[in-house]
Amino acid sequence: MMKDFKLSLKLPSNTDIKELNFVIACELYKRGLIGSKEVVEQFGIERITFIENAGKYGVEIISETTEELEEFAEKMKAFK
Repeated sequence: MMKDFKLSLKLPSNTDIKELNFVIACELYKRGLIGSKEVVEQFGIERITFIENAGKYGVEIISETTEELEEFAEKMKAFK
């Protein structure tokens, strides 16, 4: 079960909000608090973008559940 949580921060004007969003998503994923499905739904990050770039932030994607991998594989079949 997920809880709603809103955070408001005052950040320097040169802060890359898109990257900050990605870093937060990666950290929550790395800690096992969310799965890749929630990364897509809650953070608006495309799944392929997350998979391709998460390693830059020390996140291993191999920890996906079988169900998530099967769901992803089915979606990828549509692109053939």
